[in-house]
Amino acid sequence: MKISRNQLKSDPKKVGKTKHGDVFHMTTKGGFNLIMLKGETETRVLGAAPHIAIAKHIAKLNSVGDELVYFELSKADEQIDVYQHLIPVFEQLTRRVIEELNG
Repeated sequence: MKISRNQLKSDPKKVGKTKHGDVFHMTTKGGFNLIMLKGETETRVLGAAPHIAIAKHIAKLNSVGDELVYFELSKADEQIDVYQHLIPVFEQLTRRVIEELNG
């Protein structure tokens, strides 16, 4: 899986940081949201989902030891009970995206 710059809706936006680097949000023209870590030595996917709040939540789960801190929050980020049932599905999808991009 390759995602080229012309497939993105807009330029990546810095939305947070970890002790290993900056965290960016990207949305494809099809509406797929990616939360990515850009460190000094690597770039990797932390979360992927069709909704930004789910992608951010999965990224937070995937970066437990990295102390992920977001610069801005939205109302949807706080309403985890609404999308809790979707988390396992998109955690699995995120794992597949990570395997494809790093494989």
